[in-house]
Amino acid sequence: MRGTGSHDIMVEDIFVPHHMTTPLAPIFNAESGAAERHESTNYDFPAMPFLSFAASLSAIGAAKEAVAAIAKRLAVHKWIGETVAQVEKPLSQARLAKADLLARTGELLIRQAAQEMPGYRSLSVAEQLAARLRWRAQIAEGLHRCHEAITTACASAGSSLHFLDNPLQRLMRDVAVQSTHVGFDIDAALEQYGRNLVGLPPTAVLF
Repeated sequence: MRGTGSHDIMVEDIFVPHHMTTPLAPIFNAESGAAERHESTNYDFPAMPFLSFAASLSAIGAAKEAVAAIAKRLAVHKWIGETVAQVEKPLSQARLAKADLLARTGELLIRQAAQEMPGYRSLSVAEQLAARLRWRAQIAEGLHRCHEAITTACASAGSSLHFLDNPLQRLMRDVAVQSTHVGFDIDAALEQYGRNLVGLPPTAVLF
């Protein structure tokens, strides 16, 4: 988690006035009234999908950067005992192409979900539930595609890219940690979305 700036803080014997508090449920359900108070549609959709979308954008950038960096690396990198650069290897070319398509697929999944969110209020109650569950699963799937893009691109590019002065190790590490965040828990997200697809109610509250 190095570099995230995430810290837990505990305070004791501190009075918080009621007007400075708010329950989480209305925020997660897009029922806080903030859209009306602030006259902005930015508050018209539920918090969890939006937060997942915002947090996933760095993974898209990391995947694109990893693909671009590996493409440059292949031009000069040689495996020990080889006489030609790795860029001449068909398997390396195919691996790079696969990584690029994974990064593009991840971005498309994430951006499509975000483009649909502003229409949340126009959906029926049942449609809102289905949309929220799908958006969470879709964004999580998109982020995991970005993670896969990075690992695919870097898998055969040599162990020196893991040196701490190589930016590729940072990209790999950051997105690996990011993919374990509760917002991108792929098993939980797919389970809840799958339940909805077969007509069962969700068994979680974070969606």
